[in-house]
Amino acid sequence: MEPFRQPVVDKAILGLLGRGAKLEVNEKGDLTLRTRALLQRALARRLAPTTGQASHSLLVLIQRQTIALRRALLDGRPYDAYRMTW
Repeated sequence: MEPFRQPVVDKAILGLLGRGAKLEVNEKGDLTLRTRALLQRALARRLAPTTGQASHSLLVLIQRQTIALRRALLDGRPYDAYRMTW
């Protein structure tokens, strides 16, 4: 999960903030329903395949890394962690 936090979650949130979105919390400090929905849509856009590039979507890359990590843990295969730049 951690190799994808920056390009998926951080980038989506920073993009929203850069476009002037208001991320709000309620009196208990939890994200409001409106903010949750806004974040959910932004994250879905980050994970969606780009037109004509479905095999290179972030979701596919996450799935491939999950399989590679499983093989490394269960079968002793080498694991090469995914690295993405901004």
